[in-house]
Amino acid sequence: MPVFNAGPYLEPAIESLRAQTFSDWELIAIDDGSTDDSAETLRRCAKIDNRIRPLFQKENRGIPATRNLGLAQMRGEYFAFLNHDDVALPTRFQEQIDFLRANEDVDLVGTAIENVNERGERINIMQMPESDLEIRWMALFDCPIRHSALMARAKAFVDLRYDESMPINSDYDFLSRAIRKLKAANLPRVLVQYRKHPKNTSRTRHDEFVESGVRIARAAIAHALPEFAIDDNDVAAIRATLLGYKKNESRRSVPEMNRALELYLDLFEAFAEKYRDHPTLAKLRDAVATPKDFASKGST
Repeated sequence: MPVFNAGPYLEPAIESLRAQTFSDWELIAIDDGSTDDSAETLRRCAKIDNRIRPLFQKENRGIPATRNLGLAQMRGEYFAFLNHDDVALPTRFQEQIDFLRANEDVDLVGTAIENVNERGERINIMQMPESDLEIRWMALFDCPIRHSALMARAKAFVDLRYDESMPINSDYDFLSRAIRKLKAANLPRVLVQYRKHPKNTSRTRHDEFVESGVRIARAAIAHALPEFAIDDNDVAAIRATLLGYKKNESRRSVPEMNRALELYLDLFEAFAEKYRDHPTLAKLRDAVATPKDFASKGST
């Protein structure tokens, strides 16, 4: 758990882990140079529960570097993430561990998400793509597993690290690279609450968030379908039209949106050709035929 000026959200996040039905866990909570009382909150919680192992950085190094430190410190068979302002529902760990134990070919597993406001009140439910093929498709445009819902086998991540030159959207970059060699899934049950509030990076640095997402998506497409001709502007248009990711001042005309939809469908045909023998391709094709479904899964 990277922690930076978490304010009133930190203790509920930690308490949600203490309430897990699966009790054999260790929380590596790393304060990234907070200037509020987050460090003191971590110290107080660690005195209450010896499963909490706090680490403290004197200077703010950013989320990617802090997550890399956490990866270097982990000692368990599985590792999971939770942002300092989100909440894990009580059976999250147990259900994800049960799934990984029952599916030895899967290395990463996420869950559906409940978006909540600052007070913890429900905004909506975000269903994520469940099968590995659906996840690979969504990764061409957006992060297919929300980081606060991610659990993975530790042995699968020996060589994977976060790009410390990418302060925003490092989670999307990390996942898009991870699924190139690892199989992933999302559980359909809501097991994590994602808290939306004014200090979310996607709001405070919105245009940078949009721009970095385009670059990551473009790299994902280039890796998956190197012969498909598409540039950053095209990727930005698809993400804006289908997912609502656009800069604050940007506007797109109806012809531009129609072109974006055509590109999206052309891209899917190239993707479908690559995975033409995959057993879940027909299910994915049905979803892509109604892009609104994809937008509802990927929107934040």
